[in-house]
Amino acid sequence: MNTDEFVVDVTAIVQKITSGDYENHGFLLKSIFENKDYSYVEFASKNYQEEALRPFLRIIYTPPFLDERE
Repeated sequence: MNTDEFVVDVTAIVQKITSGDYENHGFLLKSIFENKDYSYVEFASKNYQEEALRPFLRIIYTPPFLDERE
């Protein structure tokens, strides 16, 4: 990985949680490399000294269409 950004599309998971199909147990990101070698990926904690490197969740959504006749 030669990037400062790690993007994960959680759309389907969030839809299932908000609809009640899944229970909300949060998100876990982990390495899938053999032997669980985490030396390839590093994440800062929510309390990391450099605020710009702290993890965040950006939510992009489309409001539902509501028929104004109702």
